[in-house]
Amino acid sequence: MYNKMDSSRMYSLSDHCFSVYRSLVVQGNEMRLRGWCQKCLYLGWFLFCFIIYALYSGTLTAVLAVPAFEKPIDSLTDLLDAVIKDGFKPVVVRGTSNEFIFSDATSGIYKQLWDVFDPKDRYVYSWDEGIDKVISGKYVFANAYLGAVIRAKSRGLHKYHFAKNTFYPQSYGMACANGAPYKTLFDSLLIQITSAGLVQKWTKDEVSKVKSADSSSSSGPGAITLVQLQAAFFILLIGYFLATIALIVEAIIGVCSKSKTSAKENAL
Repeated sequence: MYNKMDSSRMYSLSDHCFSVYRSLVVQGNEMRLRGWCQKCLYLGWFLFCFIIYALYSGTLTAVLAVPAFEKPIDSLTDLLDAVIKDGFKPVVVRGTSNEFIFSDATSGIYKQLWDVFDPKDRYVYSWDEGIDKVISGKYVFANAYLGAVIRAKSRGLHKYHFAKNTFYPQSYGMACANGAPYKTLFDSLLIQITSAGLVQKWTKDEVSKVKSADSSSSSGPGAITLVQLQAAFFILLIGYFLATIALIVEAIIGVCSKSKTSAKENAL
């Protein structure tokens, strides 16, 4: 048997690993550290664990404090269930390609959705009318994503939910003469622009230019990113840096004390 608080005990690597894990799950530490190197190392780790635990607790509390909403519609299958079970009504702009893919479908989810469209209330005649109709009742507006986001932001993005899965991918091209020698150059440039993420950047820039009708409440809390968590890692690095300095100083002091001891023994 031994005393856990005995500072003269030499801890093994497994003891240190278990202590690190105990600190991570906020179970305290029963180790009595001997040197300043270990103390500085554990101090940095304790601060890191404390910050991560506090951020996790705060994020969890914020998520649980958000009031419950209706089940979001994120796919065509969700839309079909919402129409049948919850009474939602999908609408499209009359005479557009969005209407065509539903009305001319002969099978699959598009045909199933078109069969449950309300014949009296399936059409709108402008994109603005469709966006406004969403907040007037249980309506789901099928439209191009970018155009819908720009129009919704001018009215307040917090009033709308955008599906995570797009059902009709849109692409834009450049018309070239058949066999034009510059077609290959345009194709390579468009691929480079898309791969570099410039299209997404330009999309965000255009959306950001639109002023919201209720800018004070349209921007809600976002997810915590690594940029916001980098302070914890900086503290961890500072702890490791100080522990390394303490280790070097302790080693130098140990070497000096041994040399003095050996010098005294030789003198005697």
